[in-house]
Order: sequence, then C-alpha cells, then structure tokens
Amino acid sequence: MRPKRQDELVKYVIDMYIISKEISTEPLRLTIQEMNSWISFDLSVLCLRNMQIEERDDFVFYNSNCRGDYSTGQKSEFSSSQFKYVRRWRNQTFPMSVDGAVKIIESFSDEDYAEYIELQLSKLSPEITELLFCVSTYEDHFSLKDVPSLNISLWRKNYVKEQMRDTYSESEIVGNNELWKEYNGCLDSYDINLNGANSNAAVLGIIKRDNNRFILEPCYKLYNNLEELANDYL
Repeated sequence: MRPKRQDELVKYVIDMYIISKEISTEPLRLTIQEMNSWISFDLSVLCLRNMQIEERDDFVFYNSNCRGDYSTGQKSEFSSSQFKYVRRWRNQTFPMSVDGAVKIIESFSDEDYAEYIELQLSKLSPEITELLFCVSTYEDHFSLKDVPSLNISLWRKNYVKEQMRDTYSESEIVGNNELWKEYNGCLDSYDINLNGANSNAAVLGIIKRDNNRFILEPCYKLYNNLEELANDYL
C-alpha cells in the first residue's frame, strides 16, 4: 500500500473547524470563490479511503458518470430515449457521489452563475475517511497564476439568522461582510493565496472523519492538471 498523501499537503496555520454530529446531519454548502479575478474554474471532490481513491465513482467531477437530477436531487441514469447523447445528459445533470453525500451544483440566474459543493456528511459511506476539495482551470490559455487568491467557506444551507434583524438593519448586514456571513449561516471561512502558481489544478481543503464528527482543515497542494491531481491518490 502506498504511503498516505496527507503529510504532503501544505497545511495553513489556521484553526481547524470541527463539524459536530448535529451539524453533519444538515445539508451544508461549500463555496470556493476567486478573489479579484474573472477566471472560471471547475470544482471537484475526491472521496478517499485512507487518502486513496479505490472506486472510479469516488472521484466526483464534471465528467462523472454518477449524476443527479436537478428536479428531484436523486440519481439520474443515462437514457438514450430521454437524453439521446451522453453529453446532453451530463449537461442537464450534476456530478454526485454514490451515497449522495457529495453533490456539485451549478446555479444559474439572469444576473449570475455559481458552482458550489453540497454536502450531507451524515450520508457519507462509512468507508470514506476524507474528502478533498479541488479546483481546476478548463481553458488552455488560463492557469491558477491568474487567480490571486481563493476564499473557501462552509455554510449551513437554507439558513438565515433572522434574530440579527433585531439589532442590525438590512443595509448594515449587506454592507458588512462578517455580518452578512453570520446572517447567512457561515460556519467557517478562510483564504488561500496561490502566490501566482503556474498550475492548472489544486487541492484547497480536506474534511476528515473523526469518530462521530468531522474536521475541516485548510490546506493546499498544486498540480499541473486535474488528471495529475487524481492520479496522486490512486
């Protein structure tokens, strides 16, 4: 068995965040956003068993064959009569883990586009011991050197701290980043400076199973591309 890759990750000197058993039963949202950059990138998650990928579907990314239906949230199987082409099926569904604990969701509106990772850790298969969160660029003439820094935030999904309105006005909440995060259920947030790295893929954080709870730990590691990143955990 190959050595664990955990020790090769660059650890940030930031407090780890403990995700309690109670919070792990809630739907959570993990966002990775570029700061002061217009570069687009894809999100992916490696569902690891002692820091290794053992099954193909443990790699949740844009071309995953394990996919979910946006209208139901449930697993979607390819049907030639419904989708005709595999590409159309992938464009109309989202990547997900086999157990349904990890989903990569695209959200569209008239004014905005967002991609985020939806988590329900209580659904995670007991064999999965770590989740690695990754980004990769998908345009040949861009790389992560064009992204000065990234913000990684963990949120309670569909949560609003309404009692804050007793103390602050709406404009005060919206105008203050820390108040806005608290109001919208931000559990933890940290920034990673990529230092102009000439890379096209990166690990940006890890969630580790710890008995009945989970731990979110800031870290990073850079790769030339997503294939190299995934191969590092085979």
